[in-house]
Amino acid sequence: MSVKKRWLFSLIFFFFGFIVLFLILRLVLLLNGTNNWFALFTSFQPPLQSVGRTLNILANWSPLLLAISAVLFTFRSGFWNIGVEGQIMMGAVSATYIVRLLQSESISAVYIILLAILIAGVGGALWAFMSALLKTHSGIHELINGIGLNIIAVFIITYLVNGPWRKVGSLSAGISDMYLQKVWLPEISGYRFSLVALLIAFFLYIFVSFYLKRTRMGLRLYAFRLNPGAKYIHGTFTTRNIWQTFMVSGFLAGICGGIIVLGTYHQLSISGTAGIGYQAIMIALLANQHVIWAGLAGLLFSVININIVQVSMTYQLNATFAGVIQSAWLLVTLFAISIRNAFLLPRK
Repeated sequence: MSVKKRWLFSLIFFFFGFIVLFLILRLVLLLNGTNNWFALFTSFQPPLQSVGRTLNILANWSPLLLAISAVLFTFRSGFWNIGVEGQIMMGAVSATYIVRLLQSESISAVYIILLAILIAGVGGALWAFMSALLKTHSGIHELINGIGLNIIAVFIITYLVNGPWRKVGSLSAGISDMYLQKVWLPEISGYRFSLVALLIAFFLYIFVSFYLKRTRMGLRLYAFRLNPGAKYIHGTFTTRNIWQTFMVSGFLAGICGGIIVLGTYHQLSISGTAGIGYQAIMIALLANQHVIWAGLAGLLFSVININIVQVSMTYQLNATFAGVIQSAWLLVTLFAISIRNAFLLPRK
């Protein structure tokens, strides 16, 4: 099948999934007692309806771009970095540790922010290294050990925000103290949008895209993906190479976690980083690991994520409404990918 036909079928399956999501959203609204078709169209409004909504979408897109770049890096070489979710969490934990340690000291806020972002990347890289180490020395597939490490990361954050880092005087569990404002990433007044975060995410996404497409090592990773058995022939893809691949991916994911806590929420929370890694995996699969399409699909996901939250607030729906629809969105995407692969992949 030609490349044009493949992309045509991919678009057809994508829009089919979009229609299914539309019907699921309609059903959920009816179950919540909202028989309002306008709520459906509000969920899919373009991002330029208002300045506030546009900035919220860009704020959501920034960390998602970093997560997508982390996923693409390992997917390029044929590895499944399912543990990217946990790496994002550990990046957020690492950044929070540095902020809590230094924010009250007489140190320039710029140095604290830079160090927090760097340590966030290191935290994510070390968490990814654990996945790579389990794969190379224990023979545990990255799918299995990645899921296990994600669960452990959730337990770590839960312990910290309900224990030693719990917000002082707060009756509600699940959040840490708010950072001092001096260590927030610069943002537009009145909005949780940081242009610095977007520029960091966009720069790293372009860098990763260039590395994977235009460098010798990037093309080598792609060749190994096309011929998985070649990774281990004559030592061309050694244990060290696997470690490096996972650690670079984890470093990007860790920076994603750091951007979330420094530029959006300004505190560590259980829900702040939840689901971003899994969304990035779905987007990379949906775009067939194509860098440009993955970035645009990430923007579309951000539009729907923000609009659905707005719908739940406007129509006073149950607090879990946004989470249900976002989960359905991921499920529909996975279903569309499965159908597409069943039709497009060559049969043995």
